[in-house]
Amino acid sequence: MLGATIATIMAVFVHFVEKEEPEIIEEKNLFQRIFEDPGVFLDGIFYSATLFLAVYLSSGLQLRNPYWMVVSCAAILQGDNLRAIMQRNVQRILGTIIGIGIAALLLNASLTTLETIFFIIILFTISQISVRSNYALSAFFTTPMALLLSTLTKDQSVPTLLQYRFIGIALGALLGASSALLITTGLRFYNRSFHLHENFDKDPD
Repeated sequence: MLGATIATIMAVFVHFVEKEEPEIIEEKNLFQRIFEDPGVFLDGIFYSATLFLAVYLSSGLQLRNPYWMVVSCAAILQGDNLRAIMQRNVQRILGTIIGIGIAALLLNASLTTLETIFFIIILFTISQISVRSNYALSAFFTTPMALLLSTLTKDQSVPTLLQYRFIGIALGALLGASSALLITTGLRFYNRSFHLHENFDKDPD
């Protein structure tokens, strides 16, 4: 409740401080949007099926904080195309490795609760600033921020926490990239085969 209230206050503050003109989006009903982009159904099924598999695997493997794998998988799938997804996959894993090193230093520093909250705010701010320019650099700060948040909710062993963070992020990123590669390759094969059969049917010779 407190977090939602603070977020609402900050959103109102940004609304009045922001000087840029908002982008005007043409209003369209649901049927118009589906007609213009019929592949949205296929994308939705693929996305939800991949996330379901991520949830199933993270629960089946009994990972500590299993939502890390799901969030990582979802973040990878938000790439605009297969190339962007593959780049995000590599950047997220490498960024997590560096971030775990930073987190290890902070978690072993015996921070008080107030100091931990202060570092979380700083790390979150830096990650949001850097995410537009460099996705891997953003992961440097997102990882220690997430680990510090975990220590506030419950007491956990630092080595175990770092280990499960890397496993969850790596598995989620690899699952998202593998699924994107599979669906993209399948669609290309289907389109190529469909066009070949279509041209063959139209050619009387």
